[in-house]
Amino acid sequence: MSIHIYGNIMAAGLFGFTFFGLPLNGFGNVEKPTIQKKSGVKVQKGALNDEKLALISDSTSQLEQSMIEPQEKPKDASYPIIRYVSEIENVNELVMIGGGKANGLLEGSLLHTYRQADHPVQGGAAVTWIPNGVIKVILLDESYAIAEIVEQESLQSRIFFPQYPNIMVGDWAVEMPVKLWRVTQIVPTEAILYDDLFIDPKGLPSTYELSERGKMRLRKSAVKLANRRLPLLMIEGHTDANGSSEANQIESYQRAMTIRQYMIQELGFDPSRLVAIGYGESDPADSSYVPGYRSHNRRIVLKVKSRRSK
Repeated sequence: MSIHIYGNIMAAGLFGFTFFGLPLNGFGNVEKPTIQKKSGVKVQKGALNDEKLALISDSTSQLEQSMIEPQEKPKDASYPIIRYVSEIENVNELVMIGGGKANGLLEGSLLHTYRQADHPVQGGAAVTWIPNGVIKVILLDESYAIAEIVEQESLQSRIFFPQYPNIMVGDWAVEMPVKLWRVTQIVPTEAILYDDLFIDPKGLPSTYELSERGKMRLRKSAVKLANRRLPLLMIEGHTDANGSSEANQIESYQRAMTIRQYMIQELGFDPSRLVAIGYGESDPADSSYVPGYRSHNRRIVLKVKSRRSK
């Protein structure tokens, strides 16, 4: 299928095209369009007139002031809109822009389009650039590209250019920046009190054996964790501050090891994914000294982490 371009340029084929007779000498010689008013008087685009001033004045309540304050031409790489291209079936209107592979454009690149206008300021007028659409590159040559119009007009362009708010030849296209966001995955952390896990939850226990209630609680936790494809499950043991710190350290580690062994042998967890750590009394969850605070500190914490987490 061929694409016909208005003027004396033709692009042949859907995936490659050549250009000849292009009335350009770089980007500087693109002829600026004029706007034909109904009265028959031609007004250079961006020219200031009473009609525009009235429209801007009436519309400022609809806009943030910053939306119509004078702006410099976008500093990013910008390319002129050179021609409109005949429509292809099932494709929106197409335009040719003066930038291609050599400028770093890629198929699928999105670009905002802008048009220069005059903005009234005290003592005269200042140049501002008004957004009026979005285009998407669909075909690339070394120096030129064909882009599909995906958005026409904007609130600002309807105010500044009420008769011709759409994308026009002579407008400029600026590539939209691509923002990369680091995704942080929210992972589960669950704290379970010794009272809910062990037959003997007190300090200096006679046994580290799990109670039936504790086994049921771990099975429920396993259902949640089994659906998480994450590399490490930390099993942290914590105690209160009763007794020596050495004894508390040993107790917290032994209780964490009991949980680890049960999850491996009875619940089928991969041993390489489970790490048991005893923190002893060093990381209390409750320092309120209200009745029962010690039992809140005596706990197992199941915490999912990546291998690179610290």
